[in-house]
Amino acid sequence: DVARRLRESYPALVFREGAFALAPDGQPIVSLPLGEGELTGALDVVALARTAAQRDGPVVSSLTYLPESARRVLAILTPVRSSEGDLRGFVGGLLQPASMDFLHGIKLEGGKAQTDLQLIDAGGVVIASTDRNALYRAGDHDQVLQDAVKDRRPFMGRCHSCHLTGDAPPERATQVMSFSPLPTLDLGLA
Repeated sequence: DVARRLRESYPALVFREGAFALAPDGQPIVSLPLGEGELTGALDVVALARTAAQRDGPVVSSLTYLPESARRVLAILTPVRSSEGDLRGFVGGLLQPASMDFLHGIKLEGGKAQTDLQLIDAGGVVIASTDRNALYRAGDHDQVLQDAVKDRRPFMGRCHSCHLTGDAPPERATQVMSFSPLPTLDLGLA
């Protein structure tokens, strides 16, 4: 029984914000510790399941806000197949990027230039960064990163942006950016 197994294994899972199982049609079977209403109210789990089934592998949602618990989370979902290859359903979990701190401890040497590493979701939002102040900010201009995640397209380029420093007027700065999408999830590193 999927619900029983998930309840038993939940305390040992990395998904501290929640775990869930879906039927083959994407409808919730069980959702822990949050209820199925909070899960389906915040996430289109049927569409996420459809994508996971089409890719036959794990998928990740864009950053999603859970209003009842006031948390920003990512949902990660993967299909479960029988030994014959039949789709049996899906299992997934919720991660809160701020508490996971995916890029903590990574130090980038860039000489005199500031060098930051950011993990960008499919909505162009920074979900992890070596600069904690960038977390949950839109890291995208004109949907360039959003399109690159969707198209799984790496790129390098320069952009000109205005940076505020205290009360001083904005100063123009040139930033060099390189971007690489992750091979199996709708995320990218910039």
